[in-house]
Amino acid sequence: METSTNVETVRKMYRLFAERDNEGLRHLFAPEIEWVQMEGFPGGDRYVGVDAVFGGAFAELRENWEGWRAVVERYLAADEAVVALGFYEGTHRGTGRSLHAEFAHLVELKDGRIVRFVQYTDTFKIAEAMDLTREG
Repeated sequence: METSTNVETVRKMYRLFAERDNEGLRHLFAPEIEWVQMEGFPGGDRYVGVDAVFGGAFAELRENWEGWRAVVERYLAADEAVVALGFYEGTHRGTGRSLHAEFAHLVELKDGRIVRFVQYTDTFKIAEAMDLTREG
């Protein structure tokens, strides 16, 4: 069944990211992958292409966060898309503050490869951990 294969591919993406297996991730991503991280999130932007994802989106997280991880609690699949629901955890190296922020990720696949990733998360919690919020 296509949806179960897609869920397994997305599960593998999270495992490879946790293991920092960049070569494995490169094989899962389509060459012209579109990766969208929310504005206000570290490296928040739209990246197109595997090299752009690694040089922009991933580099920011790995450079400024210790113990960063995305924990998926549930997968929902339909046709060529999988939604992963879970939370982020990590400690910002600059402030020493930890965070716990819920997320939803939309992952679209074609021919067994990830062609698009869109993130939805509470960027205010990220900003708090980075000491970017101001009162008043």
